[in-house]
Amino acid sequence: MGKAWLKTGNVDKAIHYCQIAFERSEKEAMTLWEENSCECLYESYREKGDYTNALKYLEELAQIKESVKNDERIREITTLELQTNFRQTRLKDSLKQTLLAEQQQHAIQQEKSKNLLLFIGLGSVGVVAVLLFIGFRSKKKDNLTITEQKNAVEQKQIEILDSIVYAKRLQDAILPSPEVIGAFLPSHFVYFSPKDVVSGDFYWCENIDEDLVLFGAADCTGHGVPGALVSVVCSNAIMRSVNEYGCRKPSDILDSVTKIVEKTFEQSGSEIKDGMDVALCLYNTKTRLLQFSGANNPLWIVRKNADLKEEELNGARVEYSDDGANALIEFKGDRQPVGRYVATKPFKNIEVQLQEGDLLYVFSDGYADQFGGKKGKKFKYVTLKKALMELAGTNMKEQRDRLEEIIHNWRGELEQTDDICVFGVRI
Repeated sequence: MGKAWLKTGNVDKAIHYCQIAFERSEKEAMTLWEENSCECLYESYREKGDYTNALKYLEELAQIKESVKNDERIREITTLELQTNFRQTRLKDSLKQTLLAEQQQHAIQQEKSKNLLLFIGLGSVGVVAVLLFIGFRSKKKDNLTITEQKNAVEQKQIEILDSIVYAKRLQDAILPSPEVIGAFLPSHFVYFSPKDVVSGDFYWCENIDEDLVLFGAADCTGHGVPGALVSVVCSNAIMRSVNEYGCRKPSDILDSVTKIVEKTFEQSGSEIKDGMDVALCLYNTKTRLLQFSGANNPLWIVRKNADLKEEELNGARVEYSDDGANALIEFKGDRQPVGRYVATKPFKNIEVQLQEGDLLYVFSDGYADQFGGKKGKKFKYVTLKKALMELAGTNMKEQRDRLEEIIHNWRGELEQTDDICVFGVRI
């Protein structure tokens, strides 16, 4: 079944069935099945591009084949020894009968039997020596083949890793440095942790006019190399919307980015639905007026001793800390991504008058979606809200360090499941 799925191109199912066959044959000492399933696992992981596991099963396959060859050699030697013993037994019986019948020929027959035994012994030694020599040459040849294949896989892995590391350098070039962000937003932090070397998440900060700072956090489709490629397309679309098309309102920027992304992917001739979720903010450093527009992602504002009026909320949802000292105001984005969508509509623009001391947070879903805890469940947004309200009294660097510590403790030994990006600003 595994080989059948591999031929149809369904590598994951091929790996699933071959893994079952491998474990069962290994447990029940079914060497031929073990060899076949191991070979199928090697081919499946190689087809998938998982060279680490491909190399693992290639080495396992070599060991199994070597074991089979050793078993065959042992059987051949055992058969030869049995044949020799049988001949010796027949010879001894013949000698006994001859001695009883012809006492006079005893000395002559004894000498002949000694010569024959010596010949058989020397022949046996010769056969064993030939078998051992053939086995040694075969093993040496197999080891050379495995070494060559291993070196080829390792070289390919090095080339791929070098390419990904270089891609990270390119992606880092489009991300604003802490110094650039600090020049416009002095009190801020960015917690950015890719799942792989490169990331599908990215953050943005640019002084687009004298008193206007545009910043945000985006989550592009996928992670790793595919996500990074989409992030470059989307980041470039934001830059073009602001600098080339002169967009200023976050909603106008997202409408423009949607058109650019759709047009970019349409040029490929295939239907690509990749895009991004994003929370985008435009902040006036003089008036403290904030404009926000989001694609699936929200804006959170933590305000101390908040006495909020209905007209200030603008449809936002408010939650309070356990001690009532802080309020978290959530402005939700539109329920649609940037990119191709079934029912795309213009993005809405929300204006919020900020106060000194307000804490703003934009982020991807990576932090809340990390698995961990005693039951291996998601961290969830409700837990993140509580953590941010508890950290409201600390400086921004400490907030970033605590967020990293909290999520690492939550995951424990579990792997990071998605890219993480949290962008925090204190007014």
